[in-house]
Amino acid sequence: MRFRPPRFRTVLPVLLPLWLPLWLPLCLLVADGCAPKDSRETPKLLIVASIAPLGSLASEIAGAHADVLIVVPPGMNPHVFDLTPELLRRASDADVLLLNGAGLEFWAGKLRENIRNSALMEITATDGMALLGGHDHGNPHFWLDPILAMEAARRIRGALVRKDSSHEATYRANAQRLLDSLGILHADILCEVATWRKRTFIATHATWDYFAARYDLQQLATLESIPGREISPREMADIIRVMQTTTTTAIFAETLSSLKAVEMLATETGARYAVLDPLGSPQTATRYIDLMRYNLRHMSGIMR
Repeated sequence: MRFRPPRFRTVLPVLLPLWLPLWLPLCLLVADGCAPKDSRETPKLLIVASIAPLGSLASEIAGAHADVLIVVPPGMNPHVFDLTPELLRRASDADVLLLNGAGLEFWAGKLRENIRNSALMEITATDGMALLGGHDHGNPHFWLDPILAMEAARRIRGALVRKDSSHEATYRANAQRLLDSLGILHADILCEVATWRKRTFIATHATWDYFAARYDLQQLATLESIPGREISPREMADIIRVMQTTTTTAIFAETLSSLKAVEMLATETGARYAVLDPLGSPQTATRYIDLMRYNLRHMSGIMR
């Protein structure tokens, strides 16, 4: 008797139960990949922030709904920074422009004119803020006071809610977490500063005025009345006399400035100095709250 192979229609009902568990996941995967995307999905915002501390606040509030581009890169001084063609290209599609104000971004006009988005929303953190003196437009370094940083965070939250109301709940929840963390930071600084024996200091630049005002410290003099300009011998002699008459032995130096004058002053007076970072970098910290804690630790090293 000759063997006849079974026809396909005879085999299929027998093998189909065996094949189905293997093929079903693949079919579902292909179907999912081919399914149309939700046309209602909102694209990410592009937030262009002038300096890293503001960018950090914006990033925490926006979360996954925005990309943040920092204009002034780590290690650069915003007082003497100049825009590059590559940065202008990357910033041209901005949805939100976040500026510090108070004259810090002398290049803001050029940046603004380069942005092609007619619906651009601009936020200036210092608008309506009570600024300290020391600069032509007021002292711009408000962010080094956590309470004023909270004020800026609320302004950013409001702007993002207006710009992208579809994610309002997320922005509000993220902002509240940030505000709570900033409140804890402020309380921790108060506790730490209360342990310091010293209350006066000399600074490289008028960067820490807001911090000093908030935490009952006194900045007696600065080594740079104009960013990047070397101190004169006469100015150095005046500062030495101030330190000697007030028994001030702490100097707040900065990562963005030369240590030459700081080291000379420390040698002449026996003072100690801490190298602080007002803007943040991968070498110190990039998140605002972490940066403030970094600076606080280094301050404590010479103020206790």
